[in-house]
Order: sequence, then structure tokens, then C-alpha cells
Amino acid sequence: MTSRPSVGIQRPRQRSASGSVPRPPNGGAQQSQSTGAGGVGDRAATDAALDGGRVAPLANGRLTTAHGLTAQLSALSNSNSPDAGGGGPGLGSSDGGGAPSLSKPKPPSRGRARLRPGALSRMLSTPGRAHPLADVTVSPGDETQATRSQSPPPMPVRPGKQPPRQARKAAARSDVQAPATKKDSRPKPYVLEAPPMAPHLRQEKYADFFPWTGSHPEDILIEQTTRQGFYDKTQVSQNEHQTARPSLWPVFKRQSGIQVLSSLFVSVLEQRQLHGRITAVSTFKPPPRVTLTDTKREAWLRDLANPSVPLRRLSRTIPHGIRGKVLLDQCLSKSIPTGRAVWLARCVGANEIRAFKRKGAGGAFAMGGEVKWIRDWTAFVEQFVDTVIGNCGEKDWKLKISYAVRLSAHLFSEHLLDREHYLDWFITQLELCSLERLPMWLLVLQIYWQELVQYRRYGRRLAEALLKKLQLASASEDKEVFTPIVQRISELTTALIISNRECFVIPRAWADYHSTLESSIDRTKPGIASAFENVSRRNDRLSLPTHRRNGKSADTPKRQLIQVLDAAQTSFDIDHLSSVCLSTITDRNALIQVLLEWASSPYRVGSSRVYLIVRLLRRWNRGGMDTDEYILDFLARSQRNIGIYNHNVYLLIAELVRSRHFSVTRYLRWLLARGALGGYQALDPDEACDKRLLAELALGSLPTHVRNLRKMLLEEAGFSVQGELQCLHRVKSTISALLSGFFDTSDLSGSSERDSMETDLNSLKFVSRTIKSEISLWIRRQVGLHVVQGVPVGPNNWRDLTIEVGISAITADQFAIIRRILEDFEDFSILADVLKIASSSDNSTVLASVADTVNYHLATFTAIGAANECFEALLERHRSLKVRRAAEKFLLVSLFNLASAIPGGGESMQHLAGELAKCDQRTAVAACSPVSDHMTDVLQSTDADFNEDIERLLSSGTSMDRHTLARLFETVLSRMETAWGDSEPQLLSFGLLLARLRTFDERNFDGLMSKSHEVDEITAASIAAETLELVFGGEPDQFSPLDYDSYHLRLEQRRYMEENPRETLSVMRRAIERGSTKLKGGHQDILESLLASTSVTSALRRYIVRNTENTHSCLILPLTKLPPDSSWRLKQIMDRLLEGSNSNDLSEMDPEVQVTKILQIADEFSLPFCQIKLQLIFNSEKSSTSTDRTIGQITVTTSFFHAISSAIQNQNFAWADLVSVLDDDVARYVSLPPLLFTQNKEAKTLQIREHAEEQLLNSAPFSKSCPASSFQSDESSARRFMPVIENTSFSIPGIGVPTLAPILVDKLNSLAQYISLRDIDTGKAASDDVCVQRQSGAEQFCEVRLWIIMFLRLVVIHRNMFQGGKTCSWDQARLVISICALLQNEHVQRDELVSEYAFDVATYLVDELSDEARVQCTKFMKDKAREPKFRYLFGYQEGPGNGLHVAQRDKLFPFHIRRWEILSEPTPNVGENDTSLSLTLFRARKNHSYRSSVR
Repeated sequence: MTSRPSVGIQRPRQRSASGSVPRPPNGGAQQSQSTGAGGVGDRAATDAALDGGRVAPLANGRLTTAHGLTAQLSALSNSNSPDAGGGGPGLGSSDGGGAPSLSKPKPPSRGRARLRPGALSRMLSTPGRAHPLADVTVSPGDETQATRSQSPPPMPVRPGKQPPRQARKAAARSDVQAPATKKDSRPKPYVLEAPPMAPHLRQEKYADFFPWTGSHPEDILIEQTTRQGFYDKTQVSQNEHQTARPSLWPVFKRQSGIQVLSSLFVSVLEQRQLHGRITAVSTFKPPPRVTLTDTKREAWLRDLANPSVPLRRLSRTIPHGIRGKVLLDQCLSKSIPTGRAVWLARCVGANEIRAFKRKGAGGAFAMGGEVKWIRDWTAFVEQFVDTVIGNCGEKDWKLKISYAVRLSAHLFSEHLLDREHYLDWFITQLELCSLERLPMWLLVLQIYWQELVQYRRYGRRLAEALLKKLQLASASEDKEVFTPIVQRISELTTALIISNRECFVIPRAWADYHSTLESSIDRTKPGIASAFENVSRRNDRLSLPTHRRNGKSADTPKRQLIQVLDAAQTSFDIDHLSSVCLSTITDRNALIQVLLEWASSPYRVGSSRVYLIVRLLRRWNRGGMDTDEYILDFLARSQRNIGIYNHNVYLLIAELVRSRHFSVTRYLRWLLARGALGGYQALDPDEACDKRLLAELALGSLPTHVRNLRKMLLEEAGFSVQGELQCLHRVKSTISALLSGFFDTSDLSGSSERDSMETDLNSLKFVSRTIKSEISLWIRRQVGLHVVQGVPVGPNNWRDLTIEVGISAITADQFAIIRRILEDFEDFSILADVLKIASSSDNSTVLASVADTVNYHLATFTAIGAANECFEALLERHRSLKVRRAAEKFLLVSLFNLASAIPGGGESMQHLAGELAKCDQRTAVAACSPVSDHMTDVLQSTDADFNEDIERLLSSGTSMDRHTLARLFETVLSRMETAWGDSEPQLLSFGLLLARLRTFDERNFDGLMSKSHEVDEITAASIAAETLELVFGGEPDQFSPLDYDSYHLRLEQRRYMEENPRETLSVMRRAIERGSTKLKGGHQDILESLLASTSVTSALRRYIVRNTENTHSCLILPLTKLPPDSSWRLKQIMDRLLEGSNSNDLSEMDPEVQVTKILQIADEFSLPFCQIKLQLIFNSEKSSTSTDRTIGQITVTTSFFHAISSAIQNQNFAWADLVSVLDDDVARYVSLPPLLFTQNKEAKTLQIREHAEEQLLNSAPFSKSCPASSFQSDESSARRFMPVIENTSFSIPGIGVPTLAPILVDKLNSLAQYISLRDIDTGKAASDDVCVQRQSGAEQFCEVRLWIIMFLRLVVIHRNMFQGGKTCSWDQARLVISICALLQNEHVQRDELVSEYAFDVATYLVDELSDEARVQCTKFMKDKAREPKFRYLFGYQEGPGNGLHVAQRDKLFPFHIRRWEILSEPTPNVGENDTSLSLTLFRARKNHSYRSSVR
């Protein structure tokens, strides 16, 4: 062996006449002048020819070179440089330093190397020396550079001559010039070192390196060695007496000599290979087991634990009885090295497995026994690891756990365990371990990470286990203690989602772990955001459609915005609401359309929504948004919008015109440009709002030319402007007559009668918005004029100092009438100004009325932004008044109620409550005795003075026991029953007494109320109707504006309905239940009018929108269970609620027509009402007789199904929400054609979903003759059926539909074959050069791409159809194979979406696949199962040597490696073929040992 040329010089191997390789003498590099046949020059030339002209490595004084390198060595030997001889002198020369001559040789200081390492390179780079082969003379200044540029490049190193890596690094470091340092000239002891490039042998020996000892033949200088050099003597066989060099040399000198030599060498190698091949039969057998005593067994185990004892010695025999758990425990207790422990396990395992064969069992039985033994051995290893880890904290627990984990990892990597069983056990331990032991298992996880993530069955469980532990650690009370665990799991999940994101495709658990994963991943990692989005999208595609009973499906931006607006009640945060609106819908035009639709929808109640939208539009208009364009767009679409409440549109635009945020001039130009007024002779109130708005515009802030243009357009449209002015005058006159002396009537003509006040007030609400706006501004100006400007002068020129300057002089009656007018006009912005002016009054009644008004319209004033201002003004006025006089209780009550309702009024409410308590103390008689002390006189009083006595009794005491409360309650109740129907004022006083009585003990009083006397059904029905009237009765136009108690009643009614929705709905339900059949006469009419009143319909609309669940549970569901004669009132109510959709005749339609109409009017606003109506229709069909029920259900569901198809075609997707609320029984039935009827006229029925599935499956023919147009038509129909299936998926039974699985398998197989056949046909047409118009495979794939996605979606929807037993399991396996066949198609692979979706569906199905079916799928896939994606799916694991084959008689047979018998040193004696794998299989040759010259 030799080393690399960059370190030293190798002596030339000169061939002597005997064929040996000569070496130069020890004295140094000798110059040879001989050029003859046997001279040094010829020998060097011969060596160069044999070496192929390459420069051989130089080391230890040996050199193999070409002619040029020989000439260089000759020049070096003639020079007197001390470096040229490796420390020795040249022949017959002196080094100038007194070096000894040849007669006195000086021993070299280094081994046999006569040229030191690097000597040649230094000599070649010495300044002033030219390269011996250079033809150009170089100047001394440029010698080095020229030498480097003109020197030939070094020849490549021979194979196998590379130096060790450490030597190469050392050589590379030596090439870097070190900084100049001061040379240490002190003498140092010489230490003999081997050349760094010398090949290293075992036992610290180096090849061809012999240090100077003086006893080596080369160290003895003789004449022959000096002249010819030293070379090894070759061993000559008995038949060979001398070298063949003299006879071969003339042949080599010829031109074909090299070819002759090469052919000779080839024949020699062939003979060597032929005669040196191993042919003996393998003699391998594992070490036998013998029974030993305990002492000998312990000694043997101690020897096994001792690395210095060779295994050859121990392999003679192994102790019997060391197996299973005992073997592992002995290895742990004796600290046996891991490699030796694995060797022992192999020995035991090989003997155990061979024991099965020795017992006579063969074939499958022996294989089963081997598998069982390996499974048991794996269980022992699992128990061993679990036990050692469980003993954490004991003595030497770290060393023991480290050893156990290391040993088990070695056994796993050597395939000495059942890998599937072991990985399954490990994942189970990771899932079940506590947080305290989790760090240990996380450390072990790193060992098996790659094995776990490359298979689906383990990767999915690993992802779920990590997320579950992360949830537990994050939710733990000791969160700080588990912070390192959380960080570590976060790192693992981040790494897993980046490298193996398919492991997080967990649709069943995605809803539970979605937020956990999102919060745990490290967002700073590159690609992590896209990886998480990909995982989230893939899980969402595999999830089932979520349809809840409340009708909520996937929220669109429009629906999200509507939900936000509906949720806003009294606390309108305009800044937040504005940002939410702009971020939810980025299209500004679409945003304004939704807001205007919401403000004008008849399915929403209250004026607050109009003023809220006005405030938002003003804000955006000031910010630069062109709101006029969007409003005009909305007006243009108003003709197509169904169910717009035009009066709200006029009010909204009037408010914008009043604040100069809507351009009337632009609207008029837009109206003229569209020609919208053409053909209209009169602008009726029922016309579309884009034209009618011309007659409803607010004129208060418009300039004269705009008014004139409007007047001209109105006259051209046939609208009487003069009539509008006359109506305005008439309204002003009427109001002036109502408020005599309040208005300036100098410009008014005519008069109104006082006795017609209420009739005139009720008629004012029907005038146009233009007149309403003018009247409102006129009223506000007049109210502003009624402010005290100076102190009035009384009689005798005295000034009335009790009257303040700057306060409002409006009276309570004037304020009540003005409030009524503005409430009817719904002009709450003007009413807010009036309230601000009136809040400066010193009249407590006016201030209380202002507080009640703000409280009653709190949502509207909050939307305007005036609620807090009015409240603060009232509080400030109250503080100033209570300095001068005591506050009245009714004022304090009104202010307290307002403070409790207004947001942020908590502190003011506490102050007002304190003042109310003080007021009660002043009016009540202080008494410390209980009420029972004075009760005797009260019980004996007559009816005339009973009320006064009971009131005095309640005021005389501060406490009441339970017995006293019960007696008083019974007394009042008996007096009330006696006076029932005779005296209504007396009944009212009794009700007030009961209210006072309840304040003493509310709990006991409510108990007494629930145990009150039983009444008959008619009386109960009457009470229910009167209770409904108490809650909802009293329309605003039924009371006089001067009736302050009625206003308080309406205020309390609204507050009760808002604070107690369930109780309010229960009152309505009881009234409908008991009053439908039990009420007679007047009570029936009262109930009818109440249910048809605006208060009831408005309350129901509010509840259905904001409290859908309460409405369903408390009202809808109980009433739907009633018989038809009792539930018809609910249908009437729902018909009234849907009147805003131009469906006022809905109750007169047949059920099949109603369902079609409902689907037409259903949108985001009317959806909850349509859902309830649809439920009522289907429930009424269910409640019919059996025959009528069947026919009715067939008719209704048929119409419903056809209406769904039309809705899908018209891009109306509200039908999905309608279907989602139907229960399973109602949603099941759909009729078939009449031909499917049976002979007994009974109709067959199928589920809506099944009918859609049948249509979808039948509309997918896949044949080569199908034209492209048929595919397009079939796709359009399939697009209509697929949403029906998704939205009715809740009707799928829990066990699924097993009969659908074979159909889906056939369809997917047809798809795969269809694409493949197209590719084959296209290829044949191209190869035969046939001019046939055939579509390519890619185009054909595009045609069926949608079908693939729909069928895969159908598989996801029917995921439960494989739970029916073994047959369903095989259908599931066939379906997986069909999807895998699609994945193998090149066109599917190119489509990222389809391939990813198909792969995810396959993974979803494989998760539930049994082990047996999984194995069958792997066998069916054959070689395809080894592809990475299919290996991940089916968990195909290749064992050691898997896929090996043996060639025998030109045939390949699979070859299985017996991994337990792969043993090193199995026997104490080395045999020719004693390995477990026979060496004859590899055509191995015998290895002739290298004869070393060093003994």
C-alpha cells in the first residue's frame, strides 16, 4: 500500500532480472547514468510504461515515475541540498557541513524514507531553478509563477491509494502559510513519527514503513544495494528457477507488448477467480443451548458483559433458560453491551425458531408459530421498556432507562421485533401516558419519528396524540410547570405539519383540535402558514355538511353582516360596527345594498335600524365614499326587490337630504337620464320607490332651483303640487287647532274642531314624507320659540323671580301631543331635538315624560346618538331642581328606569335608587312592629274601606311572616273573586294590593300564586286571553296622547317583552292553546284582534330573528303538536308575518303551491320565517289521515323537490337552509313517477336524498360513444342534485346505506377505465397515423373531472355505509382500490386539487379499514404498494432483504433472509462457509492472507 503524492516520494520500484522490484540504497537518492537494457533509465521507463505513464505516490523513499520524473530525481541527487537525501549525503559529495562520506555512512534519522515528505515540491519551487522539462528560460523574478504555470498537472491517484481523512485535512492545513513566528533553536529530542500519508494497518502498524533499527536488510549497505538498489526477494515456485524478465522484456519492448501483458493479467485473474471460488456448503448453525448451573450461567453472562472476552469463545455454548423477559433483565442487570445483548437475542431467537421445525411442524403451522413467538418476544420487550420507564426516580434510573431505550431501539432497527405491534404499542403509550411521564415518551419519540410519520395508521394517531397532550397541558392548572412540555410539543407539531402535513388530515377530530393546532405552530417558520391553510382546507373538504335545526348553514359575508346588524340592540358602537361592515364585505356597492335592504326589510322591526344606517352612511360619505351612486343603484333595483318597506327608504333618504349627505340634484338628473317617469301619469304610493321618491323628498334644505326642478318633474308626471301644498296647510291647521296658542297661525287659514282631535292625529301618519318632514321642522322651530327669554313682569311691575331664564315653557299636554305627532311621523331626529329643548323645563311632569320617551325609544335614540345627551340633560336639570324643591317620586322612578336601561348608567342608577329610598321614607309611616300586629282589624273591615285598611296595614309594618302573607293573600284573592265582573276599578285596586304584597316575600308569594284556586277551562282560556291583552294590548293609536298612564303601560310592556322573552312566548302559547276552542263571544274577538295586532307581529318578528331557539322551543314546537283545529291560529300568524313578501294570499293557496312560493321568496331576511312556515306545512300533512297523509306528502314533496331544482338553477341557495330544518321524517319522502305505483294504488316513496342520488348516479354514463354535449348537459343536472344530497345528508341513518357502496365502486372504476381507454385509443390513432377526430386523454379528463369530485364527495357523505360487517369491509377495500386506480392516472396526478382530494378520501377510508382488508389491498396493488403514497396509505413495510431474488435456471425466485440467524462469530472455529447466508450465493472467493514482512 502507498499513500498520496502530495506528502512524500515513493522510491522507484526497479525490476531486476529476476523480476523483483529494486529499491534505492539507504544512503539516499542515487543518480543512475546507465541507459542500457538493464540500466536504471530503462527500468524506470519500463515502470513508467507499466504504470500507464502516471506519477505514482511518493512516500517512504519509494518512487514510481516516468522519464521526466526520473530526470528530476537525477538532478536532485547531483545537487548538494540536504533535503534531497532525506538526511543522508549524496554519493561522493559533501553537504558543506562536514557530512560524512560514503565510507562512513550516517544512519538516517527517519525510517526507510530517503526523501522527506514535501522535499520534491520544495525543490521544484526553489527560486532560480527551472523545471527540468521546461523549454523556456524564466527570469529569476518570475520563476515561481512560471514554474507553476508551465509544470504539467499532477497525474490522478491510483484507486485505493487515498490517504485517511485526517491526513487530507492535515495536508490541506499545511498548504496554508502560517504567520511568521520566531524559530525555536533549542535542541529537542527526536520522536519517530510515521508519515501522515502512510496507509494505516491494524495494531498501530503502517504499510511499507520500517523505522531504522540497523537489522533490516535494507539498512546494510553493500555494493549490490548501492549500485542496483534494494528490492524484495520473490518467492519462486519449485518449477521456476529464475525470473521471467529476461524472456519477457524483449516482448514488452514491442508496440503490442502492453496488450500482451494485459491479456496475460486477465487470464491470470480468471484462473484465480475460478480456482479461488468457495464451493463448500454452508455449515452455519447457531450456538447450541446447554443447561448450566447457576454459577456457570452467571460466569458466562459476566464474560458476555466483558468486551475483552471474544464472542468466538462464548459461542461454543449458550446457557439454556435465558429467554424473554429474563434475557432482557439479565442484560440490564449485567450491563451487557448493546451489541452483545443483540447477539444473545439473535442466538436465543434462532434456536427458538428452529425448535418449531424440529418438532415436525412445517409449512403454515411453522410460520404461524414463528409469528406467534416474535409477537410474544415483542410483548416482552414492550413490558421491559414500560417497566424501566415506570421506575423513573429510583437508583440509577437514568442509566437503566438509557440502556432499555437503546437496547429496544437496536432490536427494532435490526428487525428483531414485530414492528407494527411495537409501533402500535408505542403510540398507545404516548396517548395514555400522564403529563408527568410525557417528557420521557417524547424523548423516545425521537427514535421512532421517521418510522411513525411514513405510515398513515401511526402518523394520524401521532398527530392526534400530540394535539391532545397539548390541550391538556395548556388547560392544566399548573400551566407554568408544563410550559416546557407545551413548547416541545409545539416544536414537534410545527415540524410535523411542515414535513408530513398529511398526518393532520383528521376530519373526525379536526373540530376539536383546529384551534389548538393554530395556536401552537410557530408562525415564524417559512411555509408554515401555507401548510396550515392546506391542512385546514383538506379537513374541511372531508367534513360532513353541518346543518343545525336553527337553519344556519355556511355563513356568507352577507349573512354574517346581517347577523351582526341583528345582534346590535341598544349599544351601537359606531366605530366598531363601521370597521366590521367594511371588513366583512369589501365590495362597497354590495355593502351598501345589504345595509339598505336590512333597513327597509319588512322582516325587521323598529326605526332604530334606519337611523343606524343613516349614521353609517354619513360617516362613510364624510370619509370620501360615493354613497349617492350606491343609493341610486339600490333605487334602480327596487323594482326587482321583493318585500321592501318603501316608507323606510323614504325616511332614510330624507334624513340624508336633511344633513346634506345625499344629492337631490344628482338624483333628479339620474331620474331624467333613465327616463323613469315616462308613461307614469301619477306617482302613486304603491309605485316603485325610485319614482315615488320624487314625491317623498324632504325639501327643508333644498335651494330654490332644485325645488323648481322637482316641481316641474312632478307636474309632468301628473302629480298635483298644489294638492301637496294644500295638504301641508291642512295638517298645520289641524295641529295648530290641537295646540291652540302654541303656534303662530298668522299664515294659516281655516280651522279644525277640537272634538275631532284623535281622528285627525291618526290620519296624519298617512301623508307623504315631504309633508311629514316640513311639519317636523315647523314643530321644532315652534318648540324652540317657547323658551323663556327674560324674567316676566307681574302685577304692580313686580318681576317673577321664580321663573328661570332659558328654560322651556312647554306644558305637559303640549309635549304629549307633539310627541304623539312625531312618533307617528317616525321622525325621531326632530323628536330628539324637541326632547333636548324640553329637558330644560322646570315642570316635573314634562321631565318625566321626556325620560319615558327616551326610555321607550332607547334603541332609536342610541342609534341617532342622542340618548346619552338627553339623559345627561335630564340629570343636570334634576340636580338643579332638587336644590329648590323636593323631587317628585314619579320623576325619580322615570329617571331610575331610564338609568337602568341606558348603557353606562350604573352609577347614576345608584344615586337615583338612594333618592327613591329617601322619598319612600318620607311618605311611609315608620313602624317597627310586624304587619301581623294590625291584621285583625283589617280582616274584619267592610268592603267599602277594605282597600284603605289593607294599604294602611302594609304601610305600618316592615316585615311579614309566611303565615301572615298567606292569610292576606287568601283574603285579597277572595275579595277579588267576589268583585269579578262588577267593578273594574276595584279589581285594579286589588291588583295593586297584590303587587304591594309581593314586595314582602317574592318567593312565597309566587308559590301561593302557583297554588291558587283551580278554574274551569273556559275561565282559564279567558284568563289566558286577558293576560295576552295585558302584555300586548294597547296600540298607540287607541289611546289619547294625554293619557300618561297608557304611555307608562306601553313602556312596561316593552320592557317586560325584552327582559322576559320566554315568559312572553309562553303567554302567547297558552292563549292560542286554550283560546282556539274554549273562548266564546267577545273573548274570541279580543284574541283575534290581539293576534292580528302590530304589537304581536312585531314582537314575534323580533323574537324569531334574535331569539330563534326560544321561539322554537316555547311557541312553535308545542303548537305544531296540537291538532289542526288548535294550530290553525299559528298558521294565520305566520301568514301575516310573511305578508311583506307580496304573499298576502299565502293562506289561500294549496300546500304544494305554498312550498313553491316559499322557495321563491326565501332570502337571508325572510329565511327564519320561511323555515317555520315550511315546518307547519309538512307537519299538517303528517297529521292527516293515513291515506290523505300519503298522497299529501307525495304531492307536497314533489312540488318541493321541483322547486329546489328551479332554485338551484336560478342561483338561489336559500333552499338549503329550508331543507336543513325539516326533521328526518318530513324530509324523507319524494314521489316517483306514476308508473312506479303498485297495483293496490299505494304510492312508493323514496327519500329526497335517495331520489337525488338516484338521479345523480343515473346521469353519469361513461362510454366512448358519449358526445361532449351529453356530458355538459349531465353535469348541469348533476350540479343541481349534489347540493340536495349534501343538505339532506342529516337524514342518512347511523349505519349508513350499505347498498350504495358497490354502485360507487363501479362508478369510480368506470371513470378510471374511461380515462385509460381514451389514452389507449388516442395512442393507437397516433401510432397508426389514422386521421380520426379523437379527444386526447387530458381533454377527456377535463370532461369527467367534475364527476370524479362529485363521486368522491358522495363517498365522504356516506362514510358510515361500511359499518355493516365483513361484506361492507370488502366493499370499502374495493372502493379504496378504485380510488388508488384513479391516483395512478397521469392526468389525475397532474391535477393537484383532484389528486389531493382523492388521496385524502382514500386516507379517510383506510383509517377505518381492517387489518385483513389492508393486507388484501397491499397484495392487490403488488409492486404499486411500494410507491411512497401507497406505502403511506396501507402501511407496507419492507423487511431486511425484502425484494431479493435468487436466479436459478434462468428464473427468479424470491429469497427471504432469516434475520434471526444473521450472527457474527456463531462458532468457536472459523470455517470456510460458516455464515448464515451461504457465500456460494454471492460467488465469493477465498481471501489469501497478506504475508507481512514484519513478524
